[in-house]
Amino acid sequence: MPVNCTNLIRTRRISPRKKSKDRAQGVVEIRATRFLQKLTFGRVLTTANFCLLQTSPPIGAQRTLFLLIAMSKQIFEEDDLTSSEELQSWVATYCQLFGHEFFAQIPAEYIEDDFNLTGLAAIVPYYREALDMILDYDFDSEEETKPADKQSQLPLIEHSAELLYGLIHQRFILTKQGLGLMAAKFESGQFGKCPRVLCEQMPLLPMGRHDQPGKETVRLYCACCNDIYLPSSSKYLNIDGSFFGTSFPGMFLKVFPEVARMINNRTQNGQFELKCFGFKVNEVSASGSRMRWLRMRPQTEAEIAEYEQCEFGAPSEVDGSSKETMVSDDQSMS
Repeated sequence: MPVNCTNLIRTRRISPRKKSKDRAQGVVEIRATRFLQKLTFGRVLTTANFCLLQTSPPIGAQRTLFLLIAMSKQIFEEDDLTSSEELQSWVATYCQLFGHEFFAQIPAEYIEDDFNLTGLAAIVPYYREALDMILDYDFDSEEETKPADKQSQLPLIEHSAELLYGLIHQRFILTKQGLGLMAAKFESGQFGKCPRVLCEQMPLLPMGRHDQPGKETVRLYCACCNDIYLPSSSKYLNIDGSFFGTSFPGMFLKVFPEVARMINNRTQNGQFELKCFGFKVNEVSASGSRMRWLRMRPQTEAEIAEYEQCEFGAPSEVDGSSKETMVSDDQSMS
């Protein structure tokens, strides 16, 4: 049975009519118990600690004070454990799971805004129940269901909550706050490093090749070699690529131009060229560097103009000479 700290103070008070030594010790014990009461903010002590304090003889003010502080420290540790378990939100728990290091913690204010959730109700099953689970609300179905039915639907609701959080995450990391959180992960290298040697451990960015869920897992993009890779650890292969989307790397590079300086410092090393006895191997040969064109960058003005023209698709205009050659080929075939 718990005992209040105020009763403890009255029990340990020593009469001022005793000798001066006992009187001084009593004053110290009273101050110690008052100090304990301030530390615990009027909380209660367990019966075991109270009996321990009652049966202990006056063996010195220092030991009594040490005992009181030790008990108060134990109370605080127990309260911290219970409060951390109670206050741990679903979002924090989900982001701390094994293999979820890529995710950023979305604040509840962003999730509670209906404008940020536009169109997700048609994609996610059990949308309302999943949203209540993410926000740590007590979700109740509109239809009256039995407790057994609710228990059977719980795994489906949990799966829907993970899907809903991932789709919200795709939109959140494009905001200013989301980009800041992902930039901290990028700077610390939590997304991994590029395995290409000439990229010199360039940090990677998570992305997906599709914005629709269920098509492909997450990929890692290197802004230096402009290529994508699979995560090195298999624990990330169960993360849907749509949870990061196709627009995140491009938006990240536009918002943080200092990444371009990191790229320029690394691209000065050039591209690897295969040689045999000091002579360069022809690119069109069977053993040549046939994949080099994937990482080529325009250098001259003509190459830059051609790149800008072909950036969003193949050129649609065909000159007259090519048209004539096409017509002559058709006539010859006929």
